[in-house]
Amino acid sequence: MEYGLPENKALEAVTSSPAKLLKVDDTVGSLKKGMMANFLITSDNLFNKDNVIYENWIQGKRYVIA
Repeated sequence: MEYGLPENKALEAVTSSPAKLLKVDDTVGSLKKGMMANFLITSDNLFNKDNVIYENWIQGKRYVIA
């Protein structure tokens, strides 16, 4: 993004694009009904350098580091 990559394309680069390349975009890569719910809850825009990740959800369950 520092060199002009639009934010929406950067998000695609870490979500839907890898899922399509791996041919698993029918189950991961976006938040839609019937798909695995893998997502982050953050304090700000994901790409903001001061952003804090509050929660990480994997397959619909909150991931907690013990």
